[in-house]
Amino acid sequence: MTRSKPGKYLLLATLAAVGVALVFPFTPLGEILGFVKLPMRFLLLMGLIIGLYIFFAEIVKNIFYRKVNY
Repeated sequence: MTRSKPGKYLLLATLAAVGVALVFPFTPLGEILGFVKLPMRFLLLMGLIIGLYIFFAEIVKNIFYRKVNY
């Protein structure tokens, strides 16, 4: 689905940043800094929202590029 190179790299960077942000509270450093572990239900809901966002962003990107003949 992702054809453009910036889109692939942006997707990977976004997923990496989200992964670090979600895992950080479970690390010892997160506990030292006072981060609170989020409930699993919230994490699953956040993952669903992010997945849907990426899916629909790729659809819109493909429609746009088809219309401008890129």
